[in-house]
Amino acid sequence: MTQADSDIMRPVTELLGRFTDSTEAIAWDQDLVETGVLDSLTMVEFLQLLEEITESPIDLTTTNREHLQTLNGISALLERARARDLPER
Repeated sequence: MTQADSDIMRPVTELLGRFTDSTEAIAWDQDLVETGVLDSLTMVEFLQLLEEITESPIDLTTTNREHLQTLNGISALLERARARDLPER
């Protein structure tokens, strides 16, 4: 992971850390729904944060569930959003 990745993911990991009772770090391949980090109530706040980071709405009809299940998937989703915002060369 690059420093840019770390910067873009920092608010995500901080928010998810508040949702857990554990002091241990969340593994990048950990299923956030199955392990209870995200549930129906926390998902709303989580999606709102992703929309703030990407500065665009998250379309749940076109976003694959796997993109929201793990930190790896979330990072890939944010990278695609960042690439979409870059000017074409």
